[in-house]
Amino acid sequence: MASDPGKNAEKAAADLAEDDEKAEQASDEASTKQARTKKNVETAEDVKGFNKQKVAQWVEAKLKENGIDEKDAKDIAQKFEAQSVTGRVLLRMNEEKLVSG
Repeated sequence: MASDPGKNAEKAAADLAEDDEKAEQASDEASTKQARTKKNVETAEDVKGFNKQKVAQWVEAKLKENGIDEKDAKDIAQKFEAQSVTGRVLLRMNEEKLVSG
């Protein structure tokens, strides 16, 4: 029995579309991972493990990234370290706690 060329073409087109969709999804996932790595975005699980020195470094870097001058960023980061703010503590802080410091 001969195969139907039209059905074969449809199946091939469907397979290609499925492959394209999978490739696009993989590309999106890779781009997201690369963007996170490039921007050095930490997850809550990452931050939870920070000691007070790492929190101070992280705070200083984030403040600088957001336009705070170097001296002020360093002063603020030192306050976090002096208060022994670890990653676990940082994650529990809200705006009120940060402002009243």
